[in-house]
Amino acid sequence: MSIPFVQASLSANTSARLPHVDDRVRLLKSVPNTSLCRGQIGVVCSTWPDRSRPMFEVEFHSVDDDSDVSRRLLTAEQIEVEDPRDDQPHQ
Repeated sequence: MSIPFVQASLSANTSARLPHVDDRVRLLKSVPNTSLCRGQIGVVCSTWPDRSRPMFEVEFHSVDDDSDVSRRLLTAEQIEVEDPRDDQPHQ
């Protein structure tokens, strides 16, 4: 299975840490020619940090059909790590 490389022109998010495997990440901008939309949440499956530009394989589930799964190679500028505290109920 080949994994498409998707590149977008985004400004670097320098205040955030780089994602690690199993981190939940949020897509910062919709990806052209895919069903991936800005704000969609995915999970990092693998990382390639030893490159001049680190890449992250992220798995996304379709909003309408949880069995529809896609994986994309993305750059750090395209995603941000979700704060796990966002999942906790507000008090």
